[in-house]
Amino acid sequence: VTDMHGMPEYFGTGETKDGEGSAEAIEKTVLDRTADWPRSAILAAAGPITNDGLDLTNSPWNIRPAPLIEAISVDDLLLLNDFEAQALAITSLGEDDMLQIGGGTRHDEKNAVVLGPGTGLGVAGLVHAAGTWIPVAGEGGHVDLGPRSGDERRIWDHLEAVDGRISAEQLISGGGICNIYQAIEKSSGEAGGIAADK
Repeated sequence: VTDMHGMPEYFGTGETKDGEGSAEAIEKTVLDRTADWPRSAILAAAGPITNDGLDLTNSPWNIRPAPLIEAISVDDLLLLNDFEAQALAITSLGEDDMLQIGGGTRHDEKNAVVLGPGTGLGVAGLVHAAGTWIPVAGEGGHVDLGPRSGDERRIWDHLEAVDGRISAEQLISGGGICNIYQAIEKSSGEAGGIAADK
């Protein structure tokens, strides 16, 4: 957007698996495609933000603000967790953008949570306080899960643990459906196992 009245411009996408770093990706997908050079940039990326910047959760890329500012020649850079940005975005949704699921009454100025399965499981909160919305970034996709039913207990030992644990991200996003299917397949050979549809 070139000014406060300008229309957003879509530049397309790139893939982290192509091996480029964040500066090269920004140059290739944005800066090489416009005559308008930005003075500032806001980046939303998947991972926890620290004083050093951000290491993407499911990619070897990292974002370090000072070197990136120099590489892409901007004056300012704001770095957000991707779901922190998603949480902020829901404050601009109108009635036609939403569909209520479940019962009860919706309360527009109550705290909210945003969830999104993709490569990982994005989670962020949105707190309403002092007349404004405050985003709360989180890494909720890494929370441990446990079995709750007999069927889940039968496949649980067949799920591949990562660092000795099973996280929500391993089952709800990315290859989660494959992980569940493989565990069902393995358990189906046992007495009382669940038969997977072929």
